[in-house]
Amino acid sequence: MTRLAGVLGVAFGVGLFATDTMALQNGTFSLKPQETKQIVIETTARELRICNNNSSGSAIGVILGLHNPIMLQPGSCADDMGDRILATNQGDSAATGTWRTSYIPNGDHVGVKFKTH
Repeated sequence: MTRLAGVLGVAFGVGLFATDTMALQNGTFSLKPQETKQIVIETTARELRICNNNSSGSAIGVILGLHNPIMLQPGSCADDMGDRILATNQGDSAATGTWRTSYIPNGDHVGVKFKTH
């Protein structure tokens, strides 16, 4: 009986840890003209989605993790694996964006790297 309680305790503890690790993370950022910001998400790569807001006045150059850079026009998004985001305002007006981690594939971007929406 003591052994069963120990096994259940370990399983319960691992379950709590896994739930905490899988938590959805998100944030917003703003960039002055020609400004660059680095956003560090975690020490390990995660599925990331980054968007340039519709109200942005400029395109944002983005590098997710170690992938090639892409350009996000206002209103567009990209998905890929990475542990950090490097975002650069490419224009002369302020730009704003959002980012989030995602652990539930929704079929929209499964298997597609840096697909813009």
